[in-house]
Amino acid sequence: MIDLIRYTAWLSVLMLVQVLLLDQMALLGLISPYIYVFGLAILPVGLPSWLFMTFAFGYGLTYDAFTANWGYHALACTFLAYIRPTWVRWYLLKSRYDDPGSIRLNSLGWARFLTYTIPLFAIHQFSLYFFEALAFSELHWIFLRSLAGVLILLLCSLGLYTTFYGSAHTSK
Repeated sequence: MIDLIRYTAWLSVLMLVQVLLLDQMALLGLISPYIYVFGLAILPVGLPSWLFMTFAFGYGLTYDAFTANWGYHALACTFLAYIRPTWVRWYLLKSRYDDPGSIRLNSLGWARFLTYTIPLFAIHQFSLYFFEALAFSELHWIFLRSLAGVLILLLCSLGLYTTFYGSAHTSK
């Protein structure tokens, strides 16, 4: 119960930071660090897939409602939620991670945490920009925006994570 309250508070803070602060700082008018995605990446691993996908859809739809989008974020978040269980299973088997209940920087270490989050961020960013463009002719711009978005998202999320959870231990 305490974990549920903590994750709900964390996701609410991320959404507020996104809407009130980060959306006002879009770089070059093209790239906004979508920090709310970080909350989806660190949710507990043991959630049933249907619940996680439903929650991700609602979370993305909430952001779409704040920004008057047409469901692009809901679609990208749902796609991330669809891919994440497979990625987690593969990643946990490959890295021999001992605590499958939660994904935390302190328990994973920097290197493993980055190898876990970067592909998830890339999936979200690419799907978001692809769904917005809906054109293969724009693929080079989609890749460039996705790469820039992942780098900015990674820097912002690590900054926020260390701010709220304290500094992390060195990599294992």
